[in-house]
Amino acid sequence: MQDWSASNLAPFASPVDPSLFVTLSFLLVGCGLGAASLLFVYELNVAKNARSIAYEMTLALPSSVFLGFGIVMLFSAIGIHV
Repeated sequence: MQDWSASNLAPFASPVDPSLFVTLSFLLVGCGLGAASLLFVYELNVAKNARSIAYEMTLALPSSVFLGFGIVMLFSAIGIHV
C-alpha cells in the first residue's frame, strides 16, 4: 500500500507557465471576440430564411470555447485560480 501523506506528494505544477497567463488570456479573448463579431455581422447581413445553422455553429462554437478559456486564463492571471 502506498503512503499518501502530504509530505510524500509532489507539489502541483501548472501545465502552462504562469508568466504566459496574461498573454494567453488576451489572445484567447481576442480570438473569441473576433469569431463572435463575425457571427454578429453574419446575423445582420443574411436574410432570416437564408441562414445556415451549420455556418452559425461553425462560428458560435469556437467563439464560446475561446471566450471560456480566455476568461479562465484571465482569472488565473489576476490571481483567482479556478
